[in-house]
Amino acid sequence: MDIEHHQGGGIHRLALIGELDIDSIATFEVALHKCQMPGTTAVVLDLRELAFVDSSGLWTITAARHWCERLGYGFALTRGQEAVQHIFEVTGLSDVLPFVDHISSASHPRPAAIL
Repeated sequence: MDIEHHQGGGIHRLALIGELDIDSIATFEVALHKCQMPGTTAVVLDLRELAFVDSSGLWTITAARHWCERLGYGFALTRGQEAVQHIFEVTGLSDVLPFVDHISSASHPRPAAIL
């Protein structure tokens, strides 16, 4: 998996490219922790180029939300490709995670604690 990190206005967008599975979790966690810096207000996970996510990847995404909550950061995810989004729907996570359709909709995610 590759991760592109974009930053602006306190918002960190992590574009996940490839597969988020047991083998790539450490890469994701390193990228996420790099977002913890003065001035950070939100983290957006861009799933548009994610081809696959397994149960460990789902767990890591939910853990990322809780991490943002503890730090007082906003948190959002862009909707992924049909196969990836289907996994979120089947597991019920699409009902509890803050999904947005477009990056522009995620420009000011609300703090995770109130989502």
